[in-house]
Amino acid sequence: MLTIAVLQFSVPVFSASTNPKARYIATTEKAESDYKLARARCDRMADIAKNLCVAQAKAAQTQTESNATAVYKDTPEARFIARIDIADVNFEVKKAMCESRHGNPREECVKDAEATMVAEKQNAAAVKKIGEATSSPNDDRLATNYIAAIKKCDALNGVQKDDCAKSTKKQFGK
Repeated sequence: MLTIAVLQFSVPVFSASTNPKARYIATTEKAESDYKLARARCDRMADIAKNLCVAQAKAAQTQTESNATAVYKDTPEARFIARIDIADVNFEVKKAMCESRHGNPREECVKDAEATMVAEKQNAAAVKKIGEATSSPNDDRLATNYIAAIKKCDALNGVQKDDCAKSTKKQFGK
């Protein structure tokens, strides 16, 4: 009798985990719940520590929800929006980390955070364009890897940079 009761309760959970919409809803509800718990922990803090804690809690929620939406919709546009949303909340976290600094170091920290956000958004836009040209998620990952490899080449100078770019293009068939 106990086995039958256990099976009755486990079947809906299994079917919910294989249903994309149910999985999406469960993931976003868990993200909201986790955010509320984290936010409650943040409320016991003060000033800069609290601001950073809240930013991190919001970032975790946004990342989970954005990724869930991108997986559920499975389109280049949805993945692009997720990456933009994540870049925005990551910026807020980095900006909150800068609050403990004063004067010029703080301004430099914020500028670095802004530069990172802009780069993440540009990368998202480039991946979106490539993703629209190809509809496969594997192709989207390949495009992301290609862009990351090219960015590594950009950090080099002269002949090394040229050689790196050539070998990367050859590796990715570009």
